[in-house]
Amino acid sequence: MNLSKACSLALIAVVVVGHWNAPNTRAQDVDPAKAKAEGTVVFYTSAGLTEMKPLVDGFSRKFPFIKVDLYRSISEKLLNKILTEERAQTHRFDVLLTNTLELDELVARGIIGRYKSPERNAYSEKDMDKDGYWTNVQSSYYVLGYNTKLVTGASAPKDWPDLLNPKWQQKFAMDREEYNWYGAMLEYLGQEVGKKFTGRLATLDPTFHKGHTLIAQLLAAGEFSLAIVYPHRIESMKKQGAPVEWVPTTRPIVAEMGPIGIASKAPNPNSAKMLINFILSREGQQLLRDAGRIVPRRDVAPLTPAFDPRNLNLFPLSGTVLRRRNDIAREFKETFKTQ
Repeated sequence: MNLSKACSLALIAVVVVGHWNAPNTRAQDVDPAKAKAEGTVVFYTSAGLTEMKPLVDGFSRKFPFIKVDLYRSISEKLLNKILTEERAQTHRFDVLLTNTLELDELVARGIIGRYKSPERNAYSEKDMDKDGYWTNVQSSYYVLGYNTKLVTGASAPKDWPDLLNPKWQQKFAMDREEYNWYGAMLEYLGQEVGKKFTGRLATLDPTFHKGHTLIAQLLAAGEFSLAIVYPHRIESMKKQGAPVEWVPTTRPIVAEMGPIGIASKAPNPNSAKMLINFILSREGQQLLRDAGRIVPRRDVAPLTPAFDPRNLNLFPLSGTVLRRRNDIAREFKETFKTQ
C-alpha cells in the first residue's frame, strides 16, 4: 500500500471514529416530510387549557398537516395515566408538559427521552436540563395577593414576616396543599427560622381551599383579604376589572417551572420535535405570554414590567424540595392542622 493511499484510509478512519464519538447532533434534526407523514402529535399536559389552546391553535395554523391530539389533566392523574400506559406497553404520547416533579420521575424511569431543541439557545442554563431531557416553557410564581377593596397598597404586607401581624387573623387564605411553597420557604429561611415562621402563621387560622384559581376568585369576591396566589392569574383578573393586586417585594418569591420533554418511545418523533420547537420558539413563547403566562425565553418581553426577573427576588423550587415532597406534605399538615 503506498503512502498516499495509507494516509487517505487513515483520514477516513479518523472521520468515522470522530463521527461515532461526537455528540449525536444529527439525531436532533427534524424531518418535516416524515412529520407530515406522521400527521399527528399526541400532547399531554397538566397546564391550563386557557394557555394551551392558543399555543396549539398557533401550531396548527403554521403546520396544518399535523393534527395535535391534546390531552389535559391534573399532574397526579396525568402521571398515573402515563405509568399505566407504560405498564401496558401502549406508548401513546409524544410530548409532555407538566411540573418538574412528575417529569423528573418519568426521566428516571426512562419514559422521557433527550431532545436538545435548537431553540434552547434563547434560554438560560437554569431553564433547561443540561443532558437535554427538558426545557422550561413557563413559570409559576407563588406571591402574596390582596383584595384592593379590603386592603390598601400602603397597608398591604411588603414581605412575608409582615403577614404575621395579628390584624390578619382569619383574613388570609392558602391552598390546602401548599407544599411546594412551604418546602421552599423552609429551604430559603433555614429549617429553624422557617418552621418558626410557618408555626406562627398557622396561629393566624388561615382559610384553606383547593386550587389557586379558585383562591384568586374568592379573593376577588372579598371572602378574605390576603392569599397566596399566582401573579399571572391576578394580572389576568385585573384586566377584567377584578379588585386584586399582588406584592412584588416578598423575599423570596418561590418560582416553579413547567418543563417540556419528548417521550423516549414517541410514536411520532418528528412531529413531537416540531411541536417542542414551536412551543420554545419566540412565536410560541409570545403566544403563551399573551395568554397570561410567565415565560423564560430571553428575547420575549415579560408579561408586564412587574414580572421583570431583575426586580424580583426569585427562588427556584429545588429538586431537593420536590424529592422530599411526601415528608414536606406531612410537616405541612402537622403545622397547619389540615387533612
